Amino acid sequence: MIKLEKAATKIMAAIGTAVMLFLLFYSWKYTKRLVEPEYYLDEKDSILWNALVGVVLVAVCGALSGVMKKIPAWALHLLAVLGAVTAVILGIRLARAAGAESIADQYYVQRAAMALADGDAEWVLAQDYYGIYPFQLGLAEIFALIFRVAGSTERLVIQQVQAVCGGITLYVGFRIVRELSGSRAAELLYLVAELLFLPVYCYALFIYGESIGTCSVLCAIWCYLMANRPEGKVWQKGLLWGAVALFMGLAYATRNVLLVVWIAMVIMQILVLLRSKKWQGLPALCVVLAVMLLGKTTLCHMAEGQLDREYGSGAPYVLWVAMGMQENPDALKGPGTYNDYNLDTYLQAGYDSIEAAEVAKGDIRQCLAKWQEDPVAAVMFLKEKLLIQWIEPTYCSF
Repeated sequence: MIKLEKAATKIMAAIGTAVMLFLLFYSWKYTKRLVEPEYYLDEKDSILWNALVGVVLVAVCGALSGVMKKIPAWALHLLAVLGAVTAVILGIRLARAAGAESIADQYYVQRAAMALADGDAEWVLAQDYYGIYPFQLGLAEIFALIFRVAGSTERLVIQQVQAVCGGITLYVGFRIVRELSGSRAAELLYLVAELLFLPVYCYALFIYGESIGTCSVLCAIWCYLMANRPEGKVWQKGLLWGAVALFMGLAYATRNVLLVVWIAMVIMQILVLLRSKKWQGLPALCVVLAVMLLGKTTLCHMAEGQLDREYGSGAPYVLWVAMGMQENPDALKGPGTYNDYNLDTYLQAGYDSIEAAEVAKGDIRQCLAKWQEDPVAAVMFLKEKLLIQWIEPTYCSF
């Protein structure tokens, strides 16, 4: 069992290292520049200059590693708190100064939240959007709850809450580093890297759940790590697993894709079982999954109850899988990005989820057959898709 655990760990480490090295060295040769949301340009870059920057960064990190031995743990913790508070202040100031307007999906989520908070069902019922994407009602219900607590339906309320989530995200990230590494050098480097986390501040402007979801999932990871400590009383571990369930439930309600974190927890728990023969974590993760699924369903039913309408399943998720395997007619958006396929296919199927799913499965089979005939083209497609997701991992990448 120990050999199996070591082999699995080495395989995962090798895969992660290979992906990161590919992204690193490719970025030294080319730059994918984001010219505006969803649009990219390939530009040649200087390998020599990027290599020099890399050497300087390594030297700086080495110097910091030497200096940090003189910094006490409490001082690093204080810096983490100050960094989080600063992030909140910056996020709120940015939100107040930007005056960002919600568009596309963000507009429908915000507008539904306002309607649910005000008890105005007519506007929501008049939109076809929620019949196609009913899962967005769960996120809208979360925002509606925030509106009710704040006593205001101003967009700035959500943005300020998300700014707070950004600060919590940075702080919890520090605690995760401390939990995993126990190294002051790693903690100090994390604090330095906080300066690079500009998207954490920018996402406070979005009415789309990324900030709340990321914050919740990191809190869940922190609680998960503490629940797997060898020491601790049964009731303490029970509370920690309960916190994991609540945070993962909130994270999944905001973004379906965060289910991948639960999958990673299951893999890690299997390794814990193989190493220490402790099996309690696996049943606990089953409860966590149940909370995630029931929580999202409950939020959607709460919204449907206010609207006095049952929306059903909407567009099947397999449409997104098929869309993510297609070339985009707009070359500047890149392969595997949003191209209206899911919406067009669902409408052409007459809002029939089963028929739309069958069409998507057929398109997936055709794509796989094409890739089998031309594996080089498949590799190039997946390479470009990976690089696009690396630079802009939001809703336009699948």
